[in-house]
Order: sequence, then C-alpha cells, then structure tokens
Amino acid sequence: MKFFSFFLFACCTICVVYSQHAGKGAKDIDGHRYKTVVFAKQEWFAQDLKVTHYSNGDEIATIDSLKHWENLVSSAYFKIHDEKEEEEFGYLYNWYVVNDSRNVCPRGWHVPSDAEWTILINFLGGSTKAGELLKKRNYNFAFLYIKKVIRSNFNAVISGYLGFDGEFCDLHEKSSWWTMTENVSNTAWNRSVSKSDIGVYRDDEIKQAGLSIRCLKNLK
Repeated sequence: MKFFSFFLFACCTICVVYSQHAGKGAKDIDGHRYKTVVFAKQEWFAQDLKVTHYSNGDEIATIDSLKHWENLVSSAYFKIHDEKEEEEFGYLYNWYVVNDSRNVCPRGWHVPSDAEWTILINFLGGSTKAGELLKKRNYNFAFLYIKKVIRSNFNAVISGYLGFDGEFCDLHEKSSWWTMTENVSNTAWNRSVSKSDIGVYRDDEIKQAGLSIRCLKNLK
C-alpha cells in the first residue's frame, strides 16, 4: 500500500511538472525567431520580445538618450546595452507601444491582458511561488522524492527595467512585463519577478516606464 501511494504521488507530480510543452515557435516582422511554450491552452513566447516594427511594418521610435524618456507620450523602445547577454535580452518598451492598434506582437499574437497573466500564474501554483518556475533555472530534484522542477521553459531572464524618469534599474535583479490592461489614466498593470524571490508581483506602473513584453497566441 505504501509503495502504491508513493507511485501514485510520483505519477501525479510528474503530470504537474510536465503539463507544459514546446509550442511551434513564432517569428516577428524583423525576422527574429522565438521559442514558445504551451501551458494548458495558452501558448506564450519563451523569450522577451525584441522587435523594432509593428506587425504592419511601421517603425517604433527608439530613444538613444534616456534624458528624453520621461517626457514621452508616444510609443518608444530601448535596447539594453549589455554585450555579455545582449542576444538573450529583449527590448524595453513603454506602454504606448503596448496600447497601439498596429500590434507590436507578430500577427496572430498579442500582448496579454492582466487576466491572461493571472491564468498563467495560477496554473504555475499562484503568485507566491510561480516566480521560481518562470525564471531561467536548472532542474531541482530530491533523491527518490520528486521535489519539483524549478523551471517551466518560460525562461524569464532578469533584465532590469526603465523607470518612468528614464533611469535604468535592477539589471540582473528584477524583470517586469507589461500587460495590455490599463489601471488608471497614467498607469497600467504589469507582472514582475525578482532574482532573490520566488513570487510573482502584480503592480501598476507609470506608462512612461520601459518594461519587457511577452506575447501570447490568439485563441482560435
């Protein structure tokens, strides 16, 4: 009976651990290819977006001098300058990019809403521990007992963010992603993870801030 109970527990745990699988991938209008991962019925980018054009081909403005960033009330992106991990990092976008009808994500994809982010977080065990699953980490097994796999193939990299005042913050310490959901007139909701914490945080952020973007596939 004890062996059967352990076997049942192990099988159930394995089902939870592997209840995600690789998607078919995606390509943006600039030609960048992205790995994707499927959680239940949601297919997410497994990398942060780094596109410089909307899906219709229109160019997104780039800001070379951050001293002008806080005064923007139009779409803009910023490229993180870290030679060591430049290919791994995506770009940082203000919320005006997210809210543009030309769509920053590839055709058939969109910036997820606050509610769609909540579905993902709940699927991964809730906001108090899902951050550990989202981050890019290695496997963590206890011998004979399946402790958990601290990886979901979401592959969140800790890339930092731009404050609304144009100050670059928390490289290698924190990452934040926009949702398409507005809070009040000057803020919108986001999700963030920290290098030193296992949770996922839901905050509102000034729309001039520069955050990362993950795209979500449209439901058919």
